[in-house]
Amino acid sequence: MDRQNQRYNLLDEIDIEKDDWTIKVRVTRMWEVLNIKTNNELMSVDLVLLDEKDNLIHASIRKSFVNHFRDIQQGKIYRIKYFGVVKNKDAYRIVNHKYMIRFYATTSVKLLETNDELIAKQKFELVPFDELKYLADKNTTLTDVIGEIVGISLMEKIEVHGKKLNKRLIELQDNRREKIRITFWDKFAEAINEDICFDNSARPILIITSTTVKTYMSKQFFLLICMIFVAISRSILDPNEISKMKRTLLEILTFIKTEKEQDITFYCTASIKKINAENGWYYVSCDECPKKLKKHESKLFCETCMKECGFPKIKLDMQVGDTTEQANFVVFDKEAEKLIKVPAMQLSNMEEEDEDGDNIIPSSIKCIIGKTYIFQLKITAYNFFVRKKNFTVTRVIEIEGNRQLQETTKRGANNGNEVLEEKICAQVKKRKIVKKEIKNEKVEDQIEVLDD
Repeated sequence: MDRQNQRYNLLDEIDIEKDDWTIKVRVTRMWEVLNIKTNNELMSVDLVLLDEKDNLIHASIRKSFVNHFRDIQQGKIYRIKYFGVVKNKDAYRIVNHKYMIRFYATTSVKLLETNDELIAKQKFELVPFDELKYLADKNTTLTDVIGEIVGISLMEKIEVHGKKLNKRLIELQDNRREKIRITFWDKFAEAINEDICFDNSARPILIITSTTVKTYMSKQFFLLICMIFVAISRSILDPNEISKMKRTLLEILTFIKTEKEQDITFYCTASIKKINAENGWYYVSCDECPKKLKKHESKLFCETCMKECGFPKIKLDMQVGDTTEQANFVVFDKEAEKLIKVPAMQLSNMEEEDEDGDNIIPSSIKCIIGKTYIFQLKITAYNFFVRKKNFTVTRVIEIEGNRQLQETTKRGANNGNEVLEEKICAQVKKRKIVKKEIKNEKVEDQIEVLDD
């Protein structure tokens, strides 16, 4: 059976008509299935298997047989035979296959010491964001998606069946700028944190598998059943490009006054002198498009998408300078979060305001004053037309000397309420706290699938 010319069955051939199948597959995913109703008792160990023709099948090892197959490793290639074949479930299928595999005590699993490049390392059944609406509430096959992290919430403790579970909300964006929100529970919520999102050397992209698409209040959101995510580093900036296009502030201002109108990218090393908070330091934008929302009666409304919605985005208007000049830089959304290393959702929960309406800048934002960064600036026709010292930052690159900022902001985030209270008491003027609540989905709706 181990001869080189042995013929293996492909996964799309497998059915319940016979029981003498022999397959050669890579274990692409492997996870424990736990029962949250019985204190996370192990129910089974499940796998996704992949063959040389890119066929996928779901396999399951019952609790009583788990120790027998404890040497199986994710990513390895195995010859497997003497297993059972059963019809796949009608709902919540891990992969789109009519059948699934059951391991028995008699199942033979042999590690193949081969670097077989015919079998891919991984395969996902990725669904474009704009097609997810067709899968909402159907739950036949679980969904795989890929996107860049553009929003991350604080960790919450939610009580489920008498046990407190961690919960975190992540917002992803695809290459068409479509956005979705995914709810992460328990260990998956702990596995992804702000450090990943605020890494300046890479843009975090996640591949998330085995989610269900549920609708709540006419919006789509996701519940996690079983999940693996892969962080992919998007393009890292070429140091040669930065060196070639690096300019002082004076050189950039001279360029837009003397050169012909054009689109060009410059890099500039500058220090943050001041945060201009006259117009606030965050705004609430639409979930679907980046438009700022308008208040309609007591609700926020997007005039482009014609719906009620709301998601906090950071906008930092900064006065910066180098040894040659000063200018105003505006940083939005994710690049602003990378600067302060605190999610917009967290900062927008509480805004301190003077009686005369002047915004007080949170300590998490204040701590970047005096720091030096490399800023990527996209110069467009607008800059040549207005010829002002105002520029929009398209990317922020942290300089090694700023690394201590990370620990400072983490401590500030953990002790945010205490810092604010001390600060308020120290003020001579009477101040008021304006709380801005982000609407939470009902927990009962969010954990519905976990009970199945």
